Amino acid sequence: MAANEIDFGEFYARWRTERLAKLVAGQPPEFWAAVGEKLDSSPDETITMDELVALLHDRELE
Repeated sequence: MAANEIDFGEFYARWRTERLAKLVAGQPPEFWAAVGEKLDSSPDETITMDELVALLHDRELE
């Protein structure tokens, strides 16, 4: 890959991460409690970006 070529996969992953960071910033304690519960129930104590988006979506529905 030439120096001026962009790896679309990497670009998209960075864009998605930055967007998600903006979305979770300033969320109420209830959201973070739900994140903590999700982490505690995960066998490897991780949470995916898709799971975070789902929790954000659930908060919007409340």
